[in-house]
Parts: sequence; structure tokens; C-alpha cells
Amino acid sequence: MLFRSLRSFSEINRKFNYLFHVNIRQGDSTKLDEEFSRSYGWLYNGKLVSEFENISIDEVWELGVYQFLNDLSCIKMKREIEMEQENKMMRRNG
Repeated sequence: MLFRSLRSFSEINRKFNYLFHVNIRQGDSTKLDEEFSRSYGWLYNGKLVSEFENISIDEVWELGVYQFLNDLSCIKMKREIEMEQENKMMRRNG
């Protein structure tokens, strides 16, 4: 059972590794981002999924791992697309 769990954990890390990267920026904000992620990352991501799924935070913790990570993937990709579109508009209008 432990071996299967470790194999599953490795598979999850491989499939969803981009979710766990911290944006690297100059200055103190990077340290603050890392501390926030370390202390409140699961709670923050749970809140995002709660809003995305329109369910309570307690219901989020009952979701399957892949459902939770797929939701986070969708949220992250949507955010990145929106940021890119905003940057394009700013370059055009700037």
C-alpha cells in the first residue's frame, strides 16, 4: 500500500508540478510570497476551488485529489490567459 501511495504521489507531482512553482521576483516580496504559500497555501487553494466549484470549504476537502488538482489547473491557466490578454491590451494602449 505504501509503495502504491508513493507511486501515486510521484505521479501527481509529475502531472501537476507547475502548480507548485513560486513566482521568483526581486526583493522582499518573494520572501513574503514563499511564507504565505508555506503557511496558508492549502487554505488559499481550497478557497479558490470552493469558489470555482461553488461549494463550501468543507466540501472541498472531500473532493478527490485529481478533481482538486484539475480545478486548480483550470484556475491557474485561466488566470495566466487573463494576465496575458491584459498585458497585450496595455502594450497596445500604452
